[in-house]
Amino acid sequence: MKKVDTHLPTGWETSIPHLPLLEEARAWEPLRKWGLSEVWRVTLRSGQTCIAKRTNGSMLKEYAIYRELLIPLGISRPCLLSGWQTETVSYFLLEDVGHTTLEQQPESRLFMLAARQLARIRCSTTHQLQEQHTTVPAYYHITADHFLQALNYLQTHPAITPEYHQILNTTAKWLPAQLTALYTELPATLCHNDYHVKNLVLNTTSTTQPQLTATTSGAQNTSITDNTTGTVNTATMETKIITIDWAMASISPYHGDLYSLLRNAAARNVSCQEVLAAYEHELHLLAQQDPCAQHLLARPLKWQHAIGGICILLTSIEWILREAYQELPESTAWIPKMFASMQKCTNQIVPRDCVQ
Repeated sequence: MKKVDTHLPTGWETSIPHLPLLEEARAWEPLRKWGLSEVWRVTLRSGQTCIAKRTNGSMLKEYAIYRELLIPLGISRPCLLSGWQTETVSYFLLEDVGHTTLEQQPESRLFMLAARQLARIRCSTTHQLQEQHTTVPAYYHITADHFLQALNYLQTHPAITPEYHQILNTTAKWLPAQLTALYTELPATLCHNDYHVKNLVLNTTSTTQPQLTATTSGAQNTSITDNTTGTVNTATMETKIITIDWAMASISPYHGDLYSLLRNAAARNVSCQEVLAAYEHELHLLAQQDPCAQHLLARPLKWQHAIGGICILLTSIEWILREAYQELPESTAWIPKMFASMQKCTNQIVPRDCVQ
């Protein structure tokens, strides 16, 4: 069980005048705490809870992402309650959408639910950008050069071994043309860039539906009976996926989120084929009402998955070597598996005899 603190955590003192809701705090439960980000579940005097976040470094922009990206695009997310930011640190409060994540409950049906939610996010964003002409700040749009710069950074980094250099040098031969195809043929949309099970919260709510009854007597204790209308309101539980931790969000046609979700599924013996099929099926359903969904299928999903994997692995390794290793030294141990995954993605895109 996590330790719950009844006192204001160190570093939060200056935020109180700007976040008056915290004056009602009576308990702070730590959910995550590392150099770039700390997250608390705060219990208020009313008994209600909210999520308090303090971010800096590359995570500093999450508060702005809520205001400038997620809210204008109408993305399903925790509600932003309040916030305050300086040049070096941001504090903000969010709706508490649930205690359980897909990481804690990795069921096949829930992975497919996450895939369908991902399809809806991308379709909705594409519609907002293309049809509603919603504008977001230009600095959230990442170009193909963003990934090529990450590749170049790794090619010149002293920590890269000869074996990894070979993978990077091979990638450099074919990646520019593939990125041109990506940015030419697929629409820009919202990318979470950390679409992992730890960031997918299971939000379960009770819904009440009226049902006609043959008699108004003998109602079950689990139902609410209206004796005058002859109906029984039956409660059912509905689970939704709500995505949290949007600090790395951007606008791009690349599909690192699909790669991340399928990788998480494979690690938990969940069928990637079924998860991918759920994503594709949802897009086809959406396309019946919105042509933007069909645009997201302009290239085969297996190709989108593989090129998305290459891109997110390049930028993730770059992030580790630039910043994360200082706050999370253990992150450097992830690099060998990440290069192995890059090689697998390459084999899905480029024939083996073309990458020697």
